[in-house]
Amino acid sequence: MCVLDCGLPLDSRFASERMYRRVLLIGDILIFSCAFTLVPFLLPSSDFRMAMEADPVTAIASLGVAILSALIALQLTRLHSGYSWFERIQQISLSLGTVFLLEALLSYVGFVWLLGMSETFLGSLLSGALLVVWYFIFRIVFPKLSAQPRLLLLGSNVAFPEIARASGYQMLGPMPFPGDIRALAEELKPDEIVVGDVASPGAFPANALLDLRFQGVRILDATAFFESALQRVSCLHLSPVRFLYGDMSPQRKNLALQAIYSNVLGLVLLPIATPVLLAAAIALKVSAPSEPLLEPYRAVGLHGIPFDRLRFQSRSAVGRWLARVRVRGLPQLFNVVRGEMSLVGPRPSRVEFSEALSEQIPYFSQRVAVRPGLTGWAQIHRTMKDTTFDASVELEYDLYYIKHLSPGFDIDILMASIFGDVAG
Repeated sequence: MCVLDCGLPLDSRFASERMYRRVLLIGDILIFSCAFTLVPFLLPSSDFRMAMEADPVTAIASLGVAILSALIALQLTRLHSGYSWFERIQQISLSLGTVFLLEALLSYVGFVWLLGMSETFLGSLLSGALLVVWYFIFRIVFPKLSAQPRLLLLGSNVAFPEIARASGYQMLGPMPFPGDIRALAEELKPDEIVVGDVASPGAFPANALLDLRFQGVRILDATAFFESALQRVSCLHLSPVRFLYGDMSPQRKNLALQAIYSNVLGLVLLPIATPVLLAAAIALKVSAPSEPLLEPYRAVGLHGIPFDRLRFQSRSAVGRWLARVRVRGLPQLFNVVRGEMSLVGPRPSRVEFSEALSEQIPYFSQRVAVRPGLTGWAQIHRTMKDTTFDASVELEYDLYYIKHLSPGFDIDILMASIFGDVAG
């Protein structure tokens, strides 16, 4: 098998895609800049005009921080799989929610270059409305963006059944390699071709596929497409070499950053969650005084070091209710503060279960390359109630997260966890 999308010059299709995203970004920048700049002058109760006269540097800096944080949040929650309205609305909502969380965190630590909450709220509201209008205009100007790409599957591969269920594509095939692949491409006009296995190594039509690549057809092997479209790593295609040369390892700088911001946010969230923790503890003791308050168990942590994962007991009626309203896991904030867990990461696994699964499933032990998390990429997808979601599928999502770990990815997962139905 061969991957032909390997550093070749961008063809016209990818140049157009890059241009579309650049146009969308420029509009987003203008909207955020105009909205947050106008709001202090439109809000009668705003002190911004007085602040401009007293300390213009601080006033302008506070405006810049609001605009910059909004733009960064929008880019971190960027469109990933197309230009659908649902994805755009989700992007806008997550980015504006991130602005409020960031402003609250900076206010908590005493950062002085901040707009007032009323300016931030009205600026976000105005930005959200204008971004929707701007996207409506963008879709009118570029109507072809809503069309589904035509995807041709060639050859055979164990991942093809999963790939065929990928959303957002018009599937063609799978079909065997034809004698004249150029004629087939002229007839079907695919936008992308996913290449599977051929009957013999000498039968691989590398030259014909390379010609199609230069004509604007994207060529990928089944492994690369599986990962990009389904956003999980195919365990069926994994080899020890990918782990040996670091292809499946998280970047060290991102791992260090995660340890810092997880600990800081844990310290911020713990005092906020204290009233809820106390109320839950009192309710559990009153309803079931003979039951233990916590139900800890030994879980596998970073690099296989075990730790006690803390959760409220769920054997009583109140405990089961706490689990339904997603309060049962709040004591895990102590695990985060102690550095045993992160806010985002693979689901903590019991020591005995981890040992058994490591013997049954190849590469399961690689999950310990990062800290386990309160929520994670696999937990989000587990809520889809997919009957095929077993330990091996969960591992594929976990490995994808480990490979792509970054602050932006963590923000996406946290926002999806807050506003979605996530498995614990």
